[in-house]
Amino acid sequence: MSIWCALLLTANFLTAEVNAYSENTALYLFSEQKEESVEDLLQQESMKPHIDYYFELLITKHRPDLLSEWLEVERDREAIYKKIKAFSNEEYDTVHKKISNEWYDNHAKMHNQLLVAVKERNDEKIKLSLGHLCSLKKTWNEEMKNIIKEMS
Repeated sequence: MSIWCALLLTANFLTAEVNAYSENTALYLFSEQKEESVEDLLQQESMKPHIDYYFELLITKHRPDLLSEWLEVERDREAIYKKIKAFSNEEYDTVHKKISNEWYDNHAKMHNQLLVAVKERNDEKIKLSLGHLCSLKKTWNEEMKNIIKEMS
């Protein structure tokens, strides 16, 4: 099961009926899929609105001071994805391979820390993880902008 499925299953700020429905839906969505990277899941247009909303709810509850910055980083990320989608398949692969392995390792680590914090319902750890995750997303945006400039 992917980290996103686990994150979706730990979101308990809805009614019991909605949570039961969401859990069954999430299990169905992920049951027949191969293990994918977080980036692959974010690319799936059908899941992106759910994931975006989940993070907005977490941020609104735990880090309301971070919401406008988070939304700006996400808008920037969407603009970058639009530019990348215009590339050929070969260029697209090249762009993603140029992101450092260290970034991907940190990204996975941050999502795991957030998952643990959410499972524990530890407000302080959630606040800290959301801040780190936003910073990490900014770093990705900057790296991608530089890579796109190099390739143009």
